[in-house]
Amino acid sequence: MSSENNNNNNNNNNNNGVYTSEGEEKPLLLPRQLTLEDLERERRQRLCLALSIFCCACILVGGIGVWKLHMTLARDTANYYTALATHALENIPNNNYPIPTQCETTLLLFRHCDKDGPHIQDEHGNEHCGYLGYERAAYMATLFGPQARWPLPSHLFALLPERNSNLNYREYETLLPLSRKVNLDIDLARHPQLANEFLDMLATGDLCDKVTVVSWKHSFMVELAARLGCGPNNGCPSSYSEGEFDQLWQLKYVYNPPTSSQFDPDYSSRRRILKGKKNHRGRGKHPNHEWAVYGTVSQMNFDPLSFSYQNGDYQGNGSGNWEEEPEP
Repeated sequence: MSSENNNNNNNNNNNNGVYTSEGEEKPLLLPRQLTLEDLERERRQRLCLALSIFCCACILVGGIGVWKLHMTLARDTANYYTALATHALENIPNNNYPIPTQCETTLLLFRHCDKDGPHIQDEHGNEHCGYLGYERAAYMATLFGPQARWPLPSHLFALLPERNSNLNYREYETLLPLSRKVNLDIDLARHPQLANEFLDMLATGDLCDKVTVVSWKHSFMVELAARLGCGPNNGCPSSYSEGEFDQLWQLKYVYNPPTSSQFDPDYSSRRRILKGKKNHRGRGKHPNHEWAVYGTVSQMNFDPLSFSYQNGDYQGNGSGNWEEEPEP
């Protein structure tokens, strides 16, 4: 009898609705009917999602395209400067001067002094070093000489101050303290004629065991280095940062440098193993009587506070005296 009652109650519940524990009937929740506004909202959401995916895909494809373009331009630039450097080395004049084998000479190439801060222009609109630039120039002069970092230079070159509409003395001012220290005139040169002048000097053998210092405009440095025979394959970079002032490039020239066999006694036997293989292109051969150049990038490590402190500033006795006059 009880089972029949339960069945009847279940049937009633199924027919009439759902009841709570207190016996109250709960209304059935029927699916909400979608209105035109709901359908339009869903359509817009799907459209926004599709547009977002499309924009992300475009950004990704565009980023890959820009990256590939950048890599292509960088490769083309490197190839250009490599070809320019190769052409420069191959066309060094051969004047049959008696140049010692393995004659070495080094050219130091760096940017002009810092140009940040006030008072970098005079009343005529001409460009000059900033205060830190003058300090850097004075610091750089301390890097040359006996017991210093580098030997005294034999030649100083700076970019000619004449520009399109004004005079820019920064390259000249950068070398001025060093010029006073070694009592050596600064030769002013145009871009890119300096490369031809230096390579002509190189061909005479007069630069053996000497150092040449060049202060130049940063946007011309890569091209100048390439015209001097130092491209990306020789160790010279194919770009120079806009905000960089401390970097220095060393171009070491060696006349008729040692061959691999002179460094490696077993080179000849290994060289015979290579014979007969395709596309070795004479690997290991080294023509006689030629100049080779090796580029190295280093830093001057200029520290304004350290330099000022070493010159008497921050010691309670006034300002540092880094503007020294040349000895008579």
